Amino acid sequence: MTLQTFDGIPDVNRATRRYIGHAESQMAKKNAERKLSQDTFDRLENLADSPSPVDAMVRIAELLYARRNELDSEGRGFAYGLFTFATQMGFHGLRDDNRGMRIAQSMARDDGEPGDWPDPETDPGARQEFIVRTEEEAPAAPPPPPAVQPPAADA
Repeated sequence: MTLQTFDGIPDVNRATRRYIGHAESQMAKKNAERKLSQDTFDRLENLADSPSPVDAMVRIAELLYARRNELDSEGRGFAYGLFTFATQMGFHGLRDDNRGMRIAQSMARDDGEPGDWPDPETDPGARQEFIVRTEEEAPAAPPPPPAVQPPAADA
């Protein structure tokens, strides 16, 4: 893995476009070791279109972390860079409890980078909005509203 580092938001934006291209090419390969699901890829593209580059960066990083089992080495290196930069800049409170750096460390550890990494059991939980849910885990749909009865006609 190449642990990515970014010098600014334009650098992050370029890396995001490159990663989307990489992910798309991996999805087209039949023998790719790992590839994003169509749902993850679609969400990645939608998040990249955010009018706020800071929101896009943090939300893409959180999406990739929540779906890290779909990431290849390139994806883990990209997510590492997003979390490291966003934490250093203090975006979205990632520095408050060191969440961002703890996640970046988990990406490096999971890719086999040498280091004294924290145990996986201490990794922060993924943001609920980005976790893939099976049909059984998805919240039940609300019941339909009651049918409106026409007023009774006077007989």
